[in-house]
Amino acid sequence: METIRLLGTRGSIPISKTRNGGRVDKFGGNTSSIAIEGEEKTIIIDAGSGIKNYTSENPEILLAITHAHDDHVIGLGFWQDAYNPTKRIRVVGDENHLDELRNHYRYDNGFFPVDLENMGGIKEINPINGESLRFGYYELRPIKLNHPQGSTGYIIKAEKKIVGIIFDHEHEPDIGRIGEKDRELIEQIKGCDVVIVDGAYTPEEYCPEKFGLKGINKIGWGHSVDLKIAMMAKMAGIERIVLTHHSPDRDDTQLTKREKELQEIVGREVSLAREGESIII
Repeated sequence: METIRLLGTRGSIPISKTRNGGRVDKFGGNTSSIAIEGEEKTIIIDAGSGIKNYTSENPEILLAITHAHDDHVIGLGFWQDAYNPTKRIRVVGDENHLDELRNHYRYDNGFFPVDLENMGGIKEINPINGESLRFGYYELRPIKLNHPQGSTGYIIKAEKKIVGIIFDHEHEPDIGRIGEKDRELIEQIKGCDVVIVDGAYTPEEYCPEKFGLKGINKIGWGHSVDLKIAMMAKMAGIERIVLTHHSPDRDDTQLTKREKELQEIVGREVSLAREGESIII
């Protein structure tokens, strides 16, 4: 049995409220981080601000980085396990993203006053470059995603269950059509029991001019429309679809309303990620 803990579900920047003063207590304001806890080992995907207050009961930890944009790594330097010498943390990811992570956590670069290699809990930093790896009885299969400067998704197979972590990712820009690249992702996630996936935008937010609205066109920004990506996951046969990377401009009331709308269209298997939520598989 595995426990998936949603440590951070917000995209772009940590918030305590929206710019209009809206509350975010229900869905959370911390940025991307997910922990998958087994009996002896823990896998963590990304180190956004949500990782700060998390402590693993297991000494063996695999930290898999999707990419090194700030909202996915900003919490690493404040995570207490990273400095705990009794922990054995192995950091993995695409080689370029690991280089960027080192540059962020390098004293001489002026971004943070501690080098990544000098954090006492981190024992190894290993590139995976598209190759699957074993971590105890877990198998991680990296998949290439569509995001500016690149991003890596992870299909994580435990003994009996499979979890897909897909952020950050942008589908093909035609939100009314499933394209060839979209079908490739659908094939990649088939067989997953749970998929936690980037669903940052509503259709109107993604391409407002299509709906006769004013606003900034977000095509090419590297994030998905909630409805389209949920429909893609449903086409893959996923029984539980959890949408994450919530916009910092959307409060609890708006997200609650949107979750209900998506469930009416796609089905009850769709939900919006809530910070602090645990999923047992």
